[in-house]
Amino acid sequence: MPELKIISDQERDAILHKHARTGPPLVSAPDVVNHPPHYTAGGIECIDAIKAALTAEEFRGYCKGNALKYIWRERLKNGSQDLQKAQWYMNKLTEVVYGPGARNVDDKTEAEKAGCSGCDCKGH
Repeated sequence: MPELKIISDQERDAILHKHARTGPPLVSAPDVVNHPPHYTAGGIECIDAIKAALTAEEFRGYCKGNALKYIWRERLKNGSQDLQKAQWYMNKLTEVVYGPGARNVDDKTEAEKAGCSGCDCKGH
């Protein structure tokens, strides 16, 4: 068995520097908001299985409830990550109710921002 040796902080730093890996990380950090690894195991995302098991109205309620949960606990648990998760559920709800690519209410065109309706202008 090798003998253990107490080394100084400077010696430790030199060893770590010598063996430090350069370049990109071997494994990228998981996307814990959009595709958490614990919800994507088995070839199907958990959200897709839940959607398939519920009626359209039940799934709407599920999305709303989860968004509220993450907003509720934001200050007490994960801060901005919880707000990102709440937004994810609101986006999923918008997609289910209004279709993929549905615009956010705040995403107005320049003409809409200018108060135009029905004309072909690009804003006044």
